[in-house]
Amino acid sequence: MPMLQSAYRRHHSSEMALVKVLSNALDAPDSGQVTPLVLLDLSTAFDIIDQDILIQRLRILLDFRGSALRWIESFLFG
Repeated sequence: MPMLQSAYRRHHSSEMALVKVLSNALDAPDSGQVTPLVLLDLSTAFDIIDQDILIQRLRILLDFRGSALRWIESFLFG
């Protein structure tokens, strides 16, 4: 198992994973790094929007492409 994997490991909770992410994000500026973070709550987020428009906006406005865009399309349409 990867050293930083929290799932299915004893004494590795989601809280520990969150602390690690937060710690890395707070330390990054000190070493001249940037920490991009994307959080997804997919439970019912896409039930009330036009999914074709969402894909179009992700592609055009946010420059989503490749496997990231295909993954979202697969979730929405498959």
